[in-house]
Parts: sequence; structure tokens; C-alpha cells
Amino acid sequence: MAGFDPLDPGADPPARALTGDQVKRCKKALKALEKKLREPTALSKEFYSLPVTKLLLGPPLSTSRCCGDNYARI
Repeated sequence: MAGFDPLDPGADPPARALTGDQVKRCKKALKALEKKLREPTALSKEFYSLPVTKLLLGPPLSTSRCCGDNYARI
């Protein structure tokens, strides 16, 4: 069997082993993500509160407004 060829788009890279510390951090991050996903409104507010998001996307679209103003932003 030949070794891994990084230039072959169909080749699967070899598995990488994580250290104990990396596994611990991944588990902690996954728990935090799962908690945030249970509150989509809070997650959306947090996302739109990021400075770069405000700069690039503008304020979040309101679901209470009809298409008029929002349509022009698409």
C-alpha cells in the first residue's frame, strides 16, 4: 500500500491522535456549543453583536417587517 499523497484530492489523510488536553478542550467546547444551540435567539443576538458582523452584514433582519426594506438588502 502506498503512503498518503496530499496532492490526491480523493486520498483520505491518516488519522491524527489528539492529546488528552485537546480532547478535554473539545468536550468543553462541544458542551458550550450545545448549550448555545438550545437558545437560537440568544445565539443570533450574540452573533450580530460581534463588531465585524455589524460592519459586514448590518443589523439583523426583522421578522416583523415585511419585504419592503429587507428586500433591498438581499
